[in-house]
Amino acid sequence: MGIPKSGYPAFRTQLKELVERGELTRTRGGRLTLPAASARRTGTLTVTRGGHGFVRLDGGGGEVFVPPDQMGNALPGDRVALEITGHPPGKSPVGAILDVLDAGPILLAGTYEEAGQVGFVIPFDPRFRRDVLVPQGEGAAAVHGDMVVVTITHRGSRQHGPVGSVIDVLGPARDPSVQALALARGKGFEVGFSEEVLREVEAVSADPLGAREDRTGEVAVTIDPSDARDHDDAISVVAEGDGFTVGVHIADVAHYVSAGGAIDREARKRGTSVYLVDRVIPMLPEALSTDLCSLVPDVPRAALSVYLHITGGGEVVDTSFHRTVIRNRRKLSYEDAQGIVERSQSAGTEVDEVVRQAAVVARALRARRLERGALAMEFPEAHIVLDEDGLPVDSVERPHLESHSVIEELMLATNEAVARACLKAKAPSPFRVHDAPSGEGLEEALEVLRSLGFRVPDDPHPRDLQKVISESKGTPFQHLVAWTVLRSLKRAVYAPVASLHFGLATSEYTHFTSPIRRYPDLLVHRAVLTHLLGQRQGPDVEGDDLAAACEESSIREREAEEAERDSVLLCQLEIMSRHVGDTFAGRITGVTGFGAFVRLDRPFVEGLLHVSRIEDDYLDFDPGRMELVGRRTGMRLSLGQEIVVQVARVDRQERRIEFVLPEGGEGPGVRGRGGSRRRRS
Repeated sequence: MGIPKSGYPAFRTQLKELVERGELTRTRGGRLTLPAASARRTGTLTVTRGGHGFVRLDGGGGEVFVPPDQMGNALPGDRVALEITGHPPGKSPVGAILDVLDAGPILLAGTYEEAGQVGFVIPFDPRFRRDVLVPQGEGAAAVHGDMVVVTITHRGSRQHGPVGSVIDVLGPARDPSVQALALARGKGFEVGFSEEVLREVEAVSADPLGAREDRTGEVAVTIDPSDARDHDDAISVVAEGDGFTVGVHIADVAHYVSAGGAIDREARKRGTSVYLVDRVIPMLPEALSTDLCSLVPDVPRAALSVYLHITGGGEVVDTSFHRTVIRNRRKLSYEDAQGIVERSQSAGTEVDEVVRQAAVVARALRARRLERGALAMEFPEAHIVLDEDGLPVDSVERPHLESHSVIEELMLATNEAVARACLKAKAPSPFRVHDAPSGEGLEEALEVLRSLGFRVPDDPHPRDLQKVISESKGTPFQHLVAWTVLRSLKRAVYAPVASLHFGLATSEYTHFTSPIRRYPDLLVHRAVLTHLLGQRQGPDVEGDDLAAACEESSIREREAEEAERDSVLLCQLEIMSRHVGDTFAGRITGVTGFGAFVRLDRPFVEGLLHVSRIEDDYLDFDPGRMELVGRRTGMRLSLGQEIVVQVARVDRQERRIEFVLPEGGEGPGVRGRGGSRRRRS
């Protein structure tokens, strides 16, 4: 091409820019060509624990499946260019990654292993399938078996793995508390705060509450988990005529966190607090999150209060906003509040009245919300019991109490009211959106639901799915139906423009009620203060910057949820590692072609009974009946049946608990085994 050697670096840079802009395409062979508009796409890579990739296409274009051998040197979180290589009928398109356009996270946590003069880090996150080489002199003070944080210095290639340098040693890799820390650090959540942030906290800690409406005479209470350390919201309720005035008082974080300051920048970077089993990694420094901003009892606190005037039928007929100072009369746990609702305990006449009236309002709000077609799904949730040393000793089912619903309904109603007010005022702020299910996920869900005998239209309204959920309650299919509906739904995200929230059956929704632990809520607070109360909070976050903030917060939310879920799972693996060989009673919660998922009654954990573990028979999968049937013995493993299983293996690397059937025993519910039981009609 006649390019001199001196001009070659600039030429390569120009080519790279053309590729990044999509004006040229790099093929799998490394050649550059004009792009085929229908084949070359860009998006963000996620990787499953099985090593398969999915690229979420830019512009809401769906997802593309990427086989493990077609990911090149791309890592989870990278923005990539890929070529569409196939369109399997009824499934996601298949593609191959061509280029990494924007590198994702360059930090990951893992176990350090010495290998002569060099070391290797085995990633703790099973989505990272390749070990990281640590050259001599780059291992810091790590020793064999330590959990470390490594920064990637060279991404490797298809033939060679990545290279990195150890930047932090967390402690012994088998220590559960170290593993919990690794979960967060591996996703970029820092435990501590910079000196700049801490200096700014000291500067604001003595700020007066400012000019506010004094609402300390109102009976306001907080209702939170018993171990909660930060309290975003308090409620007050007063009966008026044929309805109620509900005060929802939210910590006025914007009073302490100035837009664009060091605390604000760090909060945006974190996006959310992370709630692990044994610790909280807060979005805001603890001096704010657990003290100044938190609505602790018996201390005047700055609040942004929303007053909702609600009829006895659950209709919100008026909303007003006030910058207030309140005093929390009582810090209640959900269990405390439940006792008050059931009249089995008391926190004093005034507090009891607030809680019981709040329950009446919540029931009306819930009935009205379900009437318009919103989804109401309740899933069993595990609670990890720790001993005095912080080690996991048990996993139990956390009950869902009416007191949980009281707070949920009041916060939902408040968030909707705030969204309506922001839309009316044309205030630039984040909204919470949730697209309707579609594509392959919806088709698979409809197939399962119809195979169970439920009638569902091809393009279901939330009301149609809620009808199925309601009809399944009390049946063996209850949890399968709920999980099937959940898996069909798209992920709710933050967006700069309000649109459908499918799960809530509304187009007016935002997040306002948790500014201590969610950054979008803080942005909404500033929008309310600026555009509804006329108290400007600095320049608006709008346009491309608002869109970027929404995208960042959506990603951080997803990463925090993954860390929180894995934190529970790691504790369950630790608990069950002490029970290999023991037998437990449980219930089959899912059936697939490769096995049955079994949830134990106690400890409250779920594991897999794989078909390969049943050595004396071959099991066929009947999708219509959601069961596995033995060819030789007639044994049946059916959804919802009771069963006794034995813990065969705990796989920490794959984060999986494996079961077998006890030798010499069949356990309740394994019908047809040995011909001794007949299938029930």
